[in-house]
Amino acid sequence: MRTIILSCAHGENVQGKQSPDGTKECFRSREIQYAIANILERKGVPFVLVPKYGDMTEPGLWERVRIENTIPEPAFVFSLHNNAAGSDNTWKRARGIEIWTSLGQTQSDEFATLIFESLQRALPDINGSFPLSIFWRKDVSDGDVDKECNFIELMSIHPACLLELLFQDNEDDVLALNDPKTKQIIIETLADVLVEIARTT
Repeated sequence: MRTIILSCAHGENVQGKQSPDGTKECFRSREIQYAIANILERKGVPFVLVPKYGDMTEPGLWERVRIENTIPEPAFVFSLHNNAAGSDNTWKRARGIEIWTSLGQTQSDEFATLIFESLQRALPDINGSFPLSIFWRKDVSDGDVDKECNFIELMSIHPACLLELLFQDNEDDVLALNDPKTKQIIIETLADVLVEIARTT
């Protein structure tokens, strides 16, 4: 079975990376990743948290990759972040969900599509009156939904995806992030698809 590596967002010692309401990205990311970890544990899926459970600091991007590369294959890196449209601590208009992989066609693209489309099915009304095609932010120029860039966090030896789960500087997206029902749907959906990925070799 494939090990799921849950890479949580930037630690609380990283400047910025927070909503205008003062909530740090690291707390939202870890809350969801820890809940996913609990489900994976109940279902017998091996997982690793980076950083370790309860660690709110930032180990550094290359240190994350080093830790991830110590996990024997097969494994999958799932990095969870909140997006932002700026860094001046004011509310913005950009909204939505997007997922990233490294450049080129790899197994990461397959897993990214599973994650993205699972969220689309689970959250059909999350965008409200926001244009649907803009809310589900994707690049289909190469035939799949993921956006591609060689972010350090995606440079593990394992397949890896980085999910930008809503914008932490958009008031509507933050309402969704803080809504217990929406949050539980997100947690259960992501956990289910990660279990599916774990069983894929």
